[in-house]
Amino acid sequence: MGKLGWTLALLFAVLLGYVWYEPAFDPESLRGARVVVTGCSTGIGEQMAYHYARLGARVLITARSGEKPGKIGNPLTSFYAATKFGLDGFFASLRQELVMQDINVSVTYCVLGFIGTETSQNFLEVSYTRVSSEQIKPSPPSDCAMAIIKGGATRQREIYYPWRDAWLLTKLRPFVPDLDLVDHVTRSVFPPLKEKSPLFTTD
Repeated sequence: MGKLGWTLALLFAVLLGYVWYEPAFDPESLRGARVVVTGCSTGIGEQMAYHYARLGARVLITARSGEKPGKIGNPLTSFYAATKFGLDGFFASLRQELVMQDINVSVTYCVLGFIGTETSQNFLEVSYTRVSSEQIKPSPPSDCAMAIIKGGATRQREIYYPWRDAWLLTKLRPFVPDLDLVDHVTRSVFPPLKEKSPLFTTD
C-alpha cells in the first residue's frame, strides 16, 4: 500500500472513531439534578421529561397552551432552514462567550434527523403528495430524547441522531460542495410538496 493508501486508511480510521466514540454516561450523575424541560406536552420534550424522572432528576416542565400556533414554515423550506442555521451560529457564539468569561456551562448542539413525532407526521400528511413508509422511516422520539440527555450529561459539543441521517447529510456537504450530492439525496427521499413556498407565490 502506497503513501496515499495509508493516508486514506488513517483518515478513515479517525472518521470511524469520531462517529462511534461515545463518552461514558453515568445515570447516577442525573439523580437529584435540577432540570427544566420545555415543550414537554408532546414529542421529544415529553419523552425527555419521562427519562429525567426515571433517572431521579428533579424536573420542572413547561409547555405552551392548548392552542396550536399558526403555520410558520415546514422542514425543507427556507423559513425552517433559516431558524436551524441561526441556532447553530447562536450556540457556537454562546459557547465561546461562556468559555471567555470562565463560566462552567456546557452547550450541546443537537442535529436531528426525521423523528416520529406528531408534528412530523402531520407535516408529512399536509405537505407531501405521496408518502411511502419505505421512503421515510422516522426514528423513535424516546430514543432521540435519551440521546439528547446523554449528550448533555456528558457535555458533548454536538450530537447527531439518528447518525445515518443527521451526521452523514451534515458532514458530506463540505467535501462535495459542487456536486449537489446532499441536495440530490434529500430530493430523492422526500416526495414533491403539495404547496409552493410562500416566497414564490403571489396573492
